[in-house]
Amino acid sequence: MLAVLHGAYLLTPEYVTDSIAAGRWLDEDKYLADVVFQAGAEKAREFLSGTSPSQSTSLLHGKKVAIYNGKRAGGAASTETYQVVRRICQELGGTLFHVSEADIVIVMNDEEASRPSGMKPSAIAVRKEWLFQTASCYELQDAAEHLVGRIGGGV
Repeated sequence: MLAVLHGAYLLTPEYVTDSIAAGRWLDEDKYLADVVFQAGAEKAREFLSGTSPSQSTSLLHGKKVAIYNGKRAGGAASTETYQVVRRICQELGGTLFHVSEADIVIVMNDEEASRPSGMKPSAIAVRKEWLFQTASCYELQDAAEHLVGRIGGGV
């Protein structure tokens, strides 16, 4: 996921073997792998290089984001998963806040059926999959299918 967010070239193994044979690094564009994350990585490269025709700020720029790890016994996400979600939020330009101050609350527990208590009425609570899809496509995804509890404001 971080490779996509950093706009890395996702290449075929032939890129390495052909580059070794040529004695130099070859042009990456001829070796792009046909993988699902390629389009997202390309959008990220355009944004990071300043050539994106449709995007001038990072995807979560100016957004206050909270990560809610659940209240049910045994329902909390692992520390590793929490750290991944935290890093993705930050890489996308989000600033981490307490649930009560956030515009977007990422709900880690897939079993959670209601909005975390204390959220602003205008805030939205979404499942972590919304963040993963946003990151993998490098494009804000529609939050509607990932909402937790009643509908709040918009992204």
